[in-house]
Amino acid sequence: VKIEDNSNCTGCSACYSACPKNAITMFQNQEGFLYPKINKEICINCGKCEIICPLLSNKRATGNESICYAFKNEDDIIRTHSSSGGFFTTIAKTFIDKKGVVFASHFTENLQLKIDEFDDYEQIFPFTGSKYVQSVVGESYRKCKEYLDKNVKVLFVGTICQIVGLKSFLGKYYENLYTVDIICHGVPSSNLLASYLDYEGKKYGNVPIKDIRFRQKEKGWSNYSVSIIYENGEKKSEVFYNNKFMNLFLNDVCLRESCYDCLAKKEDRQSDFTIGDFWG
Repeated sequence: VKIEDNSNCTGCSACYSACPKNAITMFQNQEGFLYPKINKEICINCGKCEIICPLLSNKRATGNESICYAFKNEDDIIRTHSSSGGFFTTIAKTFIDKKGVVFASHFTENLQLKIDEFDDYEQIFPFTGSKYVQSVVGESYRKCKEYLDKNVKVLFVGTICQIVGLKSFLGKYYENLYTVDIICHGVPSSNLLASYLDYEGKKYGNVPIKDIRFRQKEKGWSNYSVSIIYENGEKKSEVFYNNKFMNLFLNDVCLRESCYDCLAKKEDRQSDFTIGDFWG
């Protein structure tokens, strides 16, 4: 297996973040998934990317005993706009109250899903709720390390492959780092989401789309809706089983190649918390 072998690569970006010469870029393939690409002219063959790569180094979780809790935030508004009972909002607020920083995924202005940090509770709303597309790690691992080295408490939330990638990049235990992974069905690409949003925009007269929310509960918990919010303030909602994007996602048509045989999703997780829906 090589660092540029795409078959099992999760796109965790640990190799990109660790390269001392910035010789690795995360390039987007025709499906819209990010994979590492090495610039041979800059590469010094230090081997750090291979040491860091969770796949090549065959790193495993520590096997700590897991305890299961059912969680429900008592605030109806928070719970309505959240997934997993509103746990993320609760734990994020705890870290912010302790002068910590939170890393999680949000949609940028051009509706690209990206991991960013925030330390103000007023900024939390875009980071809440389910987002069924792979997020861009970008510089988040490096920024996370900067905070940790300054002894700032850090909460990092992502898919389990991103948590594994972060811990591989860090290379050592940090007492001030707490991680949360989300029970993951697999990830579609940003290209697919962009195509879907383009389709939705044209369907309603080319009105620009401002936001998308995947798990709206206006029609109940079981019949959750996908909501498109337009720049003009209009909102179109569709029950998930009637939604084209969700049909592709839930029927496993559009996932990243590595998701079909995920090497990160084990019973022993490297994260401190694993969150998901407690149906029923």
